[in-house]
Amino acid sequence: MGKTTNFKNILELYDQVIFHPDYSVYQIVWLRVDCPKTLKGLCIDTFKGIDGLLGTNLLKKFNPARTSEDYLLAQLAQTAHTHHLGVLVIDEIQNLATAKRNRDEILNFLVKLDNTIGIPVIRVGTNEAISFLQGNFRNARRNTGEGSRMWNRMVNNDEWCYFLEGMWEYQWTKTPVHFSDEIKEVFYDESQGIIDIAIKLYKMVQWRAISIGGQEIITIELIRQVAKEGLYLVKPMLDAIRSGDREWMVKYKDIADLDTTEYRNHI
Repeated sequence: MGKTTNFKNILELYDQVIFHPDYSVYQIVWLRVDCPKTLKGLCIDTFKGIDGLLGTNLLKKFNPARTSEDYLLAQLAQTAHTHHLGVLVIDEIQNLATAKRNRDEILNFLVKLDNTIGIPVIRVGTNEAISFLQGNFRNARRNTGEGSRMWNRMVNNDEWCYFLEGMWEYQWTKTPVHFSDEIKEVFYDESQGIIDIAIKLYKMVQWRAISIGGQEIITIELIRQVAKEGLYLVKPMLDAIRSGDREWMVKYKDIADLDTTEYRNHI
């Protein structure tokens, strides 16, 4: 659904580092890290992010290979305090769901992270993270303490129409095709309101129309054909969503990222 892209766009509205000459301090306004599959790796990646911003050498200084998670967490809290870190964003938090560690240990670490670092910690992840983060009441309460937001697929309503109309302006075929209710419906049926899939389907449809040659016209039949050929990897997930069967949908914890490069190279 573009959660990472949108979060980056929001964060980049603010300067990431501000120098305060009166205090000779570099303030880190925000820091975003991709969550690895280990807790120590999370600390390491956070220090890497700070080193990359400030040119420091914290990672080498604290020597993660020879120190414990608790020590790294304490040093991370001190560093955040020193540089007045405003918010820490941990993206792809669902990666911890497949970690080899006991789930309760991971959840306890995340609670301790909140307590120790003392700043807002925003967790961003796919549906796979839901059951993981709700593992116990204490952690679920902390995850909603500053508000939580479920970003579901789009509903076939005026908002979906507005989104598609905006996307339709980027039409590169020889013969422009006007947006219509029929196009709106077929795109929703084939993408099930998932933004990433709708955009990639639109690209693939135009590639196919251009490769065929002639008038290069986008038709309903062409959209259906391209969806059948180009979306076959995610067809089981889309069929599950389309069916509305929750038992079927729960088998797929997340929609795999769709790479359209292979499709483009074969037309």
